[in-house]
This record gives sequence, C-alpha cells and structure tokens, in this order.
Amino acid sequence: MHDAPAKRFASSGARGALQPRPKHLSFRVIVKEWWLEILACVLIIAVIAAVVVTIRLQQDRPLYHWPYDLSINSIISIYSVVVKAAILLIVSEGLSQLKWVWYTCARPLKDLEDFDKASRGEIWGSLLLIWRLRLKSLASSIAALITLAVLLVDPFAQQIVRYYSCSILDDGAIAFLPRTNRYDYLGFADTASFDTVDNGMQAAMNAALQVSSHSSRVVPTCTSGNCTFAEPLQTLGYCSSCIDITDRVQAVNMTVKDPFGRGDILKSNISLPSGLQLVESADLGGIQAFMKSGFDFPDEFVVLAGFLDPARQKECEDPDNKSWGCQGAGAASCKIGPCVKTFDVKLENGQLQETLKDTYVPPELDGQSPTETSVDLSCLSKLTQANGPHNASRSTAGARWMTFNPATQGEDPSSYLAPNMTIPQECVYSMMLRSALSLVPSFQAVFNGSLVPNDQAQNPAEARGKATLLGMYQQGNVSFETVNSALQSLTEAMTNYIREHGAPGWSEPLKGQTWRTDTCVRVEWGWLALPAALTAFTLVFFVVMILQTRRGEVGHNHNWKSSTLPLLFHGLDERTRWRQGELARLDAMEKSAKSLHVKLDLTDEGWRLAPVE
Repeated sequence: MHDAPAKRFASSGARGALQPRPKHLSFRVIVKEWWLEILACVLIIAVIAAVVVTIRLQQDRPLYHWPYDLSINSIISIYSVVVKAAILLIVSEGLSQLKWVWYTCARPLKDLEDFDKASRGEIWGSLLLIWRLRLKSLASSIAALITLAVLLVDPFAQQIVRYYSCSILDDGAIAFLPRTNRYDYLGFADTASFDTVDNGMQAAMNAALQVSSHSSRVVPTCTSGNCTFAEPLQTLGYCSSCIDITDRVQAVNMTVKDPFGRGDILKSNISLPSGLQLVESADLGGIQAFMKSGFDFPDEFVVLAGFLDPARQKECEDPDNKSWGCQGAGAASCKIGPCVKTFDVKLENGQLQETLKDTYVPPELDGQSPTETSVDLSCLSKLTQANGPHNASRSTAGARWMTFNPATQGEDPSSYLAPNMTIPQECVYSMMLRSALSLVPSFQAVFNGSLVPNDQAQNPAEARGKATLLGMYQQGNVSFETVNSALQSLTEAMTNYIREHGAPGWSEPLKGQTWRTDTCVRVEWGWLALPAALTAFTLVFFVVMILQTRRGEVGHNHNWKSSTLPLLFHGLDERTRWRQGELARLDAMEKSAKSLHVKLDLTDEGWRLAPVE
C-alpha cells in the first residue's frame, strides 16, 4: 500500500534529477548559469579601473580642480562598497557551490553548516571553515580568506587619498621687484658746484648708519608672499669698498701735566700721512672720521681710531690678534660710488632674500660728462654679440661691459657697435653726474666729525659726538669689520632707494610668478594593493571554482549554489532521519551531525545526502 507512492516519487524524482547533461559544460551553459557572477567579475575590474583613473587624474592637483560636490573620498567609498558587494556575491555563490562539490566524498554532515556560515560572510564561520578544511579544499580556503580580508577594504580605501599643502602657480597675479637702469635726480642748487640730495635718500642714509640692522628694504609686489623669479635681478645702485690702512698709522705716546693738578696724563697722538690725527688721553678710546671732497667721484672716506684700554690687555696677549683694539690704533679707507649689482632673488613666506651675485663698478667719472653710461653686452641679442663692440672708448676684460662718455662720444651707445645694431634700453645703465655729486655735501655732513669717550662715565662704550658714526663705533669696539659693514649697509640702503625712485621709463621692474598655497591631492598607491589583490584572488577563485564544478559529477548535473531548496528536496532520506531519532534541540543536531558522515549520491530516490557507514 505504501510502496506505490514511494515508487512514484522515486520514479518522478529520478526523472527530475537525472536529466542528461553534457559531460563538458559549454561556454554558453556557463554564462547562462553564472551570468550574475560573471557580471560581478566585470564590474569589479571596471570599478578598480575607475578608481585608478579617478585618482590618477587628481594626483598632485589642487583640490579646487575637483568638479563634483561629492568629495574624492566619498567617490572612493562608493567604489569600495561596489567592490565589496561584487566580491562577496562571487565568493558567497562560489563557496556555496563548492559545498556540494565537497560532498561528492563522504564528509561529516556538520561541514554543511560551516560552509553555510562562511558563505553568509560570517567572520567566525569563515575562521571555522579554514580550520576545519586545513587546505583540504584550497579553493574553499581561499574563499574564506577573501571573506575575511574584504572587511579591510573600507579602511584601506580611505587611506588611498591624502591631502597636503602645496604651492600653485597663480596665473592671474604677477610678481614685481623694483629695479632701475638710470638715476637722474636733480635737486635744488646747494652751492655753485653741488645740488641737494633727495630728502628720501638722506633719510635712508641716516637710518642705515644709525642702526645695526638693515632698515631700508625694497617692497616687492607679491600678493601671496611666495614668488619666484626666473632671472637674476640686475639694477643700478651704489657700492662701497674699504681697505685696511692700519699699517700707515703713526702713533706717538707722551706724558703731559694735568692742568687741574691731578698728576701726569698719558696721551697718544695717532695720525695718518694725509694729516688726519686723533689725540687720546688716559685709557679712553675714540674714533674720528674724515672725508676728502672734490669733483672726482667717488670720494675717499677715511676712519682713524685709537685705543688705550687696559681692559683689552688680556685678550691681546695672543700674538695673532691683529685687531685695532690690540694694536692700539686702526684706520680704513673707503670709497662709495655708482655700480651695477646683480642679485639672486628668493621670496618665501613674505621674506625677501636678495643674495649679491655680481658687481660691476664702472670707471670713475671725469667731472666733464653730464652722464656716464655702461652697456651690458651680455643682455644684447645674439646677433649684436656676434658683431661685438665697435669703437668703444673703454671696455672691461672679456667685453662684458662697454663704458663710454656721452659728452665726447655722443648720447647713443648704439653708434659704438656694429652698423645697424641697436641697444635695448634694458641693457643700458647710466648715472647723472649731478645726481652722483649731490651726495658729496651729504657725505661730508654725515662722515666729517668725531666720537670720543664720555669723560665722566670713564667708559669707552659711552661716547659723544656725531650720531651717524655710532654704527661704526659699536660701543668702543670699532674695527675694520664694523666700518666695512656700516658702509655696506649704507650703500645697500642707497641702492634700495634708487631702485624705487629710478628715472621714469628706465625702471622696468623684474617680473616673476606668484605662487599661492592650496590643498593638493596626494595618492598613496600602496593602499590600493589590498583591493587590487582581492580582485585578482576573487577572479582566480571564480575560475578555479568553475573548473572544480565541471570535474565533479554533481557539478555536471547541478549548479545549486546557495539555494536552500536542494536540502528540502534532496536531503536525508527517511530511514536516516528515523535512525537519528527525534532531534528537537540544536545542540543535539550538531552532535549528531559531527558523527554522521554523508555523501551526495544518486539513489533510487534521486540525489540524496546518503549516509556512509
């Protein structure tokens, strides 16, 4: 009575389960049954490529170039979500399919639960499956590892793009540094021979001499405070040169009576062959300055200093100490005159650094020409340089500069080059004679004078006299270095002034590029290694899983994947369930499943998880 339904079931089940299928699945069949997973593989490759293209286009570019409202990291997060979903789809379905392949041999029924947990993406289930298989199924172990590693995709993806401060060229802003090729200020007549110096020039000179730091600086035009200049800055200016003439000093010590009856006083008469002299008394030092004046420019400025300071005796025991203080006297001869200066320029964070690279000092003016002009032959065109200077009155070694006197040779320097050659204005540097000579009275007022120690304080650091000489005096530590430094500060201030007040039409500023600080994108390619590696392993796993499925007999007949229906239709037979008894509790089922070994086999009732004794 009961055999008829069973036979009917077996007959219908066998007919439903044993449909003949080709031994080797064709590509068309694979695509038909695994089209969703194949599409996921294509999607992973496309998304990884999209990530690479997206970040490659933005690498080292300012953030403002990003055209979308969503940030780059948000886009990458979306990409990572898609990659994770596609990888988990492939691994989940593939691992579920390998579950049926696993049971082509006798296996504990408990393995079915481990496969199922791992295929759902559970961390603990994946770890249990790895431990349970112990590489007995390499493809399944790889799938479990991929399931664990895919959890790291998000944190790795967020590290791919970093941001840093960068300098971006601002095409809408141009940097300027003042410079000039000509200075021709003509002040009011002061005497029959000289004009007055510009008030601004006088103020710059006084400030430079009265303070130790550089008080006069050019003001660049740079909106961001960070600008670059492709070429060195070359400008008309003033230069100084000093030589130590201490060997010319003559010192005579003498003892005289104190007119106030305080005993003998030690005095020292220090002089130069030119007639400049300084008389010191007791242990007090002083500094006296003198400047020859005349129509020849630049004029000579002479400093003479003397010392009778017992406090210096200890430091002067060293025979190699040739300082003025240890020698008891010192003198320097300096000249100031117009020149052409070349600077290397650097402007960062609003701080301008100008490093003197080269200096050209033209021959001294003869007092007859209204101007003296020098031509920088190196800035002429190649054609002009090829023809070379022609009939130049004076030329320096190497023909870098050509200097001529417009009073006797004409105003146009082009006439001294090859025929039909013209000289660009930016190559010509000239100083009006009257502008240069206007400084002579000012120099006399500034430098002619003396400083002597304060008799009441009995301290060489306390001196009285002309304030403009205090920068050289250095609280009694006057030396060749302090004199030379003071003159350099003076000429630097004068140069900076005429750079900003050069002749109109001759003062084209040096142009540069403005750089502004922005936020740029830095790509950390190393963090892309994990998503790329997971993509590669997932594709390899998918191919290996397809091959293993094709080799197994069950694979040729069924691609059940993660469906639960096969367990309902092809689970344990009634006899096996009866032998296991009534299992209502989960722990009882798990205990029984560990000892029960089954195999997916073709029986009279169709495909069943048949027990194996």
